[in-house]
Order: sequence, then structure tokens, then C-alpha cells
Amino acid sequence: MHQQKKIAILLSVIVTAIALYCYNPFALYFQNDDFIHIPLSAQGVLLQHNTFRPVCDLSVMMDYQFFGTDASGYHTTNLLLHLIASCILFFLSKLVLRKYFSDIENINFYSFLSALFFFIYSSHSEAVFWILGRSAILGAIFSMLFLYGYLLKNVSKTYVVLYLTSLLFGLLSYESCWVLPIFSIILCFIDDEKARWRHALTVCGIFILFLLIRWSFIHEVAGNYEASAFINLDITALIKNYLLLVARSFLPAFNSDSILLFFAGILPVSTSILFFYCDKTVRKKVVFLLLFFLASLTVYTSIGIDTKGTEGERFLYFPIAIACLMLVIMIGLAQITLLFKQVLIIVFFAVQLTILLINAHNYRFAGETTRLVISELQKFKKASAVQVLGLPQAQYGATIFRVGLPEAVEWLVKDPGIDTVIICSQRSESKPLHVPYKAQQTSDTTSVCENFRLKDGAALRFTDSVLYIICNK
Repeated sequence: MHQQKKIAILLSVIVTAIALYCYNPFALYFQNDDFIHIPLSAQGVLLQHNTFRPVCDLSVMMDYQFFGTDASGYHTTNLLLHLIASCILFFLSKLVLRKYFSDIENINFYSFLSALFFFIYSSHSEAVFWILGRSAILGAIFSMLFLYGYLLKNVSKTYVVLYLTSLLFGLLSYESCWVLPIFSIILCFIDDEKARWRHALTVCGIFILFLLIRWSFIHEVAGNYEASAFINLDITALIKNYLLLVARSFLPAFNSDSILLFFAGILPVSTSILFFYCDKTVRKKVVFLLLFFLASLTVYTSIGIDTKGTEGERFLYFPIAIACLMLVIMIGLAQITLLFKQVLIIVFFAVQLTILLINAHNYRFAGETTRLVISELQKFKKASAVQVLGLPQAQYGATIFRVGLPEAVEWLVKDPGIDTVIICSQRSESKPLHVPYKAQQTSDTTSVCENFRLKDGAALRFTDSVLYIICNK
């Protein structure tokens, strides 16, 4: 037993070290609308582009005060928040296991395992790798603190204050917290505690008040981006998006939809086998956890998620915390041999770390591409206008410059005096750039925008493997 404990500790250290290598904040840079929202936060703007996430905006504003234009500082904050979320999941898992699954042995071990699963999980990596993805991390932190306080609300008034405060900050951080009133209602059917409906109605009342305040500030409850399928009652899109959210919570992105569908078909069969190896009383409690997981995905049913890249994985950040706890419980209480449990855990680690390494490479490459563009623009001396052809939008979901190039020039390219950015065309997201990507000067102006003038202008032309620069430096 002592030897097994030493092996478990060593494996945990190795897994954590690989994950930290993937999350390395010094290998990442600004991307996409980072260039839009960070300068706004630096100016003290807390409600940006019809969003109502002042807590997240405030955190970015504080980062700017410390780090300015050093992207690694912002990414360090994201990593620290991810570590905090994983630690909170450890304590929440301990509480849930003690309260509802007291038959499980080694509660501390399985609580640690759920936190470690969550820390290395690859299907929510966008929230960590992308600076603005931190809103999802903040939402998850406050959601888990809410659940911790809510489950202990009858123990002390301190926990009532905790869940009310967490609810308030969560709603001001990210829309994932909109499911918390649903959670409070579900818990009314699980627990036979006094005043449980009063607490649930209080949560629902605060949520309604929040929606009214949100409406008064941004004049909408949910915009067209977040809720177009709901507004248009597009049932087909809602069902499709929801099923994809469920599948992508457990499966990575694939270049082929048929491969995704194949594994999506295998997934419920394999999890059902593990589920039915649990005791009947355990299965009933796991079903309630499944309800929490399924409910947590509904907020993003209108938006959906990318199946060929990592875009939208931030929506899965909080749901995956519940999924990790659910998975660990089934492994811990399944009536299977210890060896088989160990194999399942090792396979899980191997698969998640492999995908995480791939995702890390894509985000590092996307960041290096934006850094390359900014670096080349900073060399311009005489150009007042820049024309861009084939601007890359994303690398397997890791956004590059779908938006934000003009704002990046205004924020980071200060000396040359470029005052106009004309985007003539954008590159298809389905055509990734080749690695390594390099910049090269050229005098060939045959494929630039109309009315191109070299005297007062410059051009950037993106191809598969080379960024061609046409200008007087």
C-alpha cells in the first residue's frame, strides 16, 4: 500500500508538471479581441460591447496596471485562477462525497483526483490559453463557491453569506452562473432541509433582480450573439448545438465530423457500463449530478461549439468541473477491480495530456503569429496606411485576427504613425497556416488591394507559410 501511494504521488507530480508546461504563460501572447477589450479595460470601461461582466473587466483592468503590454502577465493570472478553481473543486468534491457518497473510501484521494482531472482536462483549455477566456474561469470559481456555501447553508449564517456573495459576483462575471437558480431548485428535491424552498426562492429572486439591472444598463437580457436560436425558436439548431456541447465535453475536436460522431456514439455506451457497475443507490445520486451537468450546458445552447477546433471550449469550463466529479465518483464506487480503476485513470491522464499538448501548440502558434504581425508593423517608418490580404482568423480554433487588428495597431504600434488599416480579405479558418511561419519582404505588388500606393502605404499578404511585407521601411 505504501508503495502504491508513492507511485500515485509520483504520477501526480509528472502529470501536473506536463500540464504546467502546456499552460506556460511565457509562451503565449495576445489574440483576437484581446486587442479590443484590454485597452478598453485600461481606460476604465467596465461594460464593453453589450456585455455585463464588470468583475472580469475589473480583473483585466488590474492586470493592465501591473503588466501593461506584457502578455505573459495576463496569462499568468489566467493560470493562477485555473489553479484556484481546481483547488476549490477539491474542497467541493470533499463536501459532496461526505454528504452524499459516504460509502466511498479515501475521500481525500478521490477529491484530489477530481481536482487533478479538472486541472489537466483538455476540453476547456480555451479558458486558460486565451486571456479573455478568464471570464469562464471566474464564473466557475464563484459557481463552485456558491454550491459549497449553499450545501452548508443550514450549518452557519457564514455559509449563507458565502453563497449569496458568490451568486452576486458570479452573475457579474459570466453567463454560466445563470444556471445557479436551477441548481438551487434541483437541490430542493435532493435534500430534506428546513427552509430549503425559501433559500431557492431567494436565489431565483436575486437572479430576476440581476436581469432587471442588466437590462437597465445594456438594454437587453441576452443579445443576438448569445441567444439568436432562442429568439428565433430555431429548435433544430438548439438540439444540434446542445448535443454537440455534450459530446465536446468529453471528446476533442476532430477534422472530420464523421469521426466525432463515431466516438460520440461510443461515449454513452462506455459510460453506461461504468454507471451500471455502481450500486443502485449510488446510481440514483449520480443521476442528480448528471442533471446538474446537463443543466449547466443549457446557457450556451444557442451558440454551440466548434467541432473542428477549440473555439467555444470556454463554455464547457464549469460543466466539466461537474463532469470530473461525476466521473471520479463512478470510478471510485464502481464494483470493478482496483487494477482496472488504475488503468482507467492512467488512460485518462494520457489522453487528456496528449490533447492538451496539441492545444497548447495551436495557441502558442496563434500568439506567435499575432506577435509577428505586430513586430513587422512596428518596423514601418513611412507608411500611414496598411492594407491586409488573407488575414488569418484562427488556427484550429485558436483565434488570431478574426477581429482586433486595427485596435492592435492603435494600442501597440505607436511610433510609425499608422492611422488606417484596410482589411481587404480574410483567410478561411479551415486552412491552417504552416509551421514554422515566417515574414519576408517583397516588391511584388500584383496581389494587393486596389489603389495601392507604396509611397504612403504598406501591405501585408498572408499565404500558407509566409507573410509577405510590401512597404518602404
